[in-house]
Amino acid sequence: MQETADGKLTGFMIELTRALATEAGLTLDLVRFETLPELLEAQAKGRTDLLAGIADLPSLRGPSHYSAPVGRTLVSLFTRRDRDPQIDPATEVGLRFGAIRGASGSELVGVLLRHEVVTFTTLSDLFQALEKGEVDGYAGPRDAFLKGAEAFDFTDRYTEISPPVQILPRVVALHRNRTELRSRIDSAVLRLGNNGTLEALRARWGIEAPETNPSLLVVGLSHEPPFVVHSEDGRLTGFSVEVMRDLAERAGLQIRFKEMLPREIRKGPGKERFDLVSLTAISGDRTGAMDFALPILTIPYSVFSLSEKAENLPANDWSGVRLGVLSTDMSFARNEALEGAETVPYASATGLIFALLTGHIDAALHERHRMVNELAERGFESRIVEASPKIFDVEHAVGFRFGLAPQIAQMNAVIPGYLASSRYLDLRLAWFHPQSNWVSTLLPSILGAVGAALVIAMGGLGWHRYQRRLHEARRDIAEDLIDKIPLGIVLLERDGRIKYVNKATASTAAAASGRLVEGNYYEAALRGLVKDGRVDLGEMPLEDWINGQMQEIWTDGFTREIHVDSGITFLRTTKLLKGGESLLLRHDVTEERARMRQIQMLNEDLQEQIRLAEATTEDLRAFAYATSHDLKSPTNTALMISDALREELGEAPGTDRTELLKDLRGALGRMASLIDDVQSYTNAIAPTIAQDDVDLSEAAREVIADLADAVSDSGAKFTVNALGKVPGSPGQLRILLSTLIDNAIKFHAPGSVPVISIDRVNAPDGFVGLSVTDNGIGIDPAHLDRIFQLFQRLNSTVEYTGNGLGLAICQRIALNHGGRIFVASTPGVGSTFTVILRKETP
Repeated sequence: MQETADGKLTGFMIELTRALATEAGLTLDLVRFETLPELLEAQAKGRTDLLAGIADLPSLRGPSHYSAPVGRTLVSLFTRRDRDPQIDPATEVGLRFGAIRGASGSELVGVLLRHEVVTFTTLSDLFQALEKGEVDGYAGPRDAFLKGAEAFDFTDRYTEISPPVQILPRVVALHRNRTELRSRIDSAVLRLGNNGTLEALRARWGIEAPETNPSLLVVGLSHEPPFVVHSEDGRLTGFSVEVMRDLAERAGLQIRFKEMLPREIRKGPGKERFDLVSLTAISGDRTGAMDFALPILTIPYSVFSLSEKAENLPANDWSGVRLGVLSTDMSFARNEALEGAETVPYASATGLIFALLTGHIDAALHERHRMVNELAERGFESRIVEASPKIFDVEHAVGFRFGLAPQIAQMNAVIPGYLASSRYLDLRLAWFHPQSNWVSTLLPSILGAVGAALVIAMGGLGWHRYQRRLHEARRDIAEDLIDKIPLGIVLLERDGRIKYVNKATASTAAAASGRLVEGNYYEAALRGLVKDGRVDLGEMPLEDWINGQMQEIWTDGFTREIHVDSGITFLRTTKLLKGGESLLLRHDVTEERARMRQIQMLNEDLQEQIRLAEATTEDLRAFAYATSHDLKSPTNTALMISDALREELGEAPGTDRTELLKDLRGALGRMASLIDDVQSYTNAIAPTIAQDDVDLSEAAREVIADLADAVSDSGAKFTVNALGKVPGSPGQLRILLSTLIDNAIKFHAPGSVPVISIDRVNAPDGFVGLSVTDNGIGIDPAHLDRIFQLFQRLNSTVEYTGNGLGLAICQRIALNHGGRIFVASTPGVGSTFTVILRKETP
């Protein structure tokens, strides 16, 4: 955003907003915010209705409807040209990049995972930090940085140092409480694109054009039976493959399969990788990395353990149990059915199996079908068994890279009919039914072929020679299996000599330097690494450090986190074997630690925002209460004076002075009512509330008795059923019920009798639900979100009295009691207000 010489605001977002308003016939009320975090917070909370040309940011996705893309934002890295030495974010670690809080670039993605992101409120503050050398570079929107550098006359002082780390679409974000404008905004965006306005605005302000929809979608997949399988003739098949072919044909989408390594698949779809991933689990961890179509398959997750330990696993309390889980499934391990378990992440099912066999974990949580197939394929089905049938189910769907909303809509349109088809049912039977399972179909023929080969081999070889070759074959298979495990493994003999290193260890710099290799002594390798400068001892003497390391590698179960100069962080765990050998397991946790730093940074930022919000709320509450309290006394005095004047005049009704006094008293009465409501609201947002057991049924009956005059005047009929008890403030809960019941009486159609039912409704575990249902005038669905906002009225005060605060107070009271209020309404039929309250004090 910029300001012209005459004080007029301009910029891509401003000009696009004005063009949209003209095209859609909307009236604009531009609200200026000094910082981007303030702008994003206002949009997320509904204080603004529309942001035009904003980047697709995580904080906006939930509360906003997005238009088709109107441009693109390239998230780039910049540094000073005169910086000596120049930095290389791809090879270095621990660099400090400045970013605008909440903007694109402030999240740790791509190459930024190796570095630290320091957030600033304004671009001016960020430039100051760059000039002072407090940060090494800038991370964020390329166009915003170039415009800022131009404004500060810094254009020649900075250079872009890497390809874009992220590409985000620019969209028009419409808050979900203004959904009635959705079609008008979408149509206006389409017309602006067709008439050339968008292209002209992008050219003027240096905004990248949006990505065009691809004609061919690349589907990333890896070998994971029974989902992805190679048939005997080499053809790609499997449940996921066949489902993707069917859906693409029905939706009119062109797809191409691309086989990739599992670690590449785990990164999720992206412009430079692949467009879709077939049937991936829907979890909180993945929703930030991709968009999902409708669910296709529900997959059970089970716990597996060694057969001799299966009976010893707990039924309910998992405290102290070391539970292995895929790193991509960590969110599932937090399921309440596994509460208390110590989760240990692994990169693959192979890693889980190896950890179970070596005793590193007590049990493993995994997809039932995949684990059963993995165990059968490796011949471990008798050693590792399903310790407990289905723990929970997880929905799976096709994952799309961001920016493919039209393709998602095409696929969603055909999914319901496909799920009901015989073709889908046949595929499920073919790939998941035990009698049709690919393992049970192919395994007998494989074993028969192996058996025949063994007979031939035994006929031509002596028994001992056969045994030696069989032992060598088994060893080769075991080594091949271990090499596929994404863990570094070092096996030490009893004298400390390195007996074996697997492929993951051999690929490290320590092994490449000739130190950590088979035949060397581990202690000598450590001394060599110190000599090479790869280990920083700080103030610790060399011999003390060596002695400590050697003690750790001969202590069973000892785990240490180690940082090396290349920026890699790994966990080294010791497992002592029966023969006196020591097995060292090396697990790379660099990315996990980077994400933990990001989470810590975000938590600190969030805590500060919460502290400021709480302080501001308390100040506003105190101010509102003091103001309303000070206004109440003169208002009551004015009411008494008006009554005294009316008695003093003693004139007959209908005279001008009598009518003026009547209007004055009505206005003063409404003011007094408004002051009372403001005081009620400020009391409702107080930081603490009284706690007592409240019988909701009894409270409802008392409220109806208090409203006897209104009940009598309207002829209202009530049904009050058993509602249960909740802990809370008796006064606040009475206010909540009184407001809902009074509204149900008040908002009835002329000539009709209010019929009101107060019932108990289903609620989540730990909560109590009640509803107040009436046959009143109802509420337009477009205004359902507005009715809980402060001073929002939908009807004239002439027809229905009130100040627009009642439902806002009710919602606040429900929040104070750990719950919420929801409404369903049909104009001319009536409304149902549902209240959810916590059953126990948190």
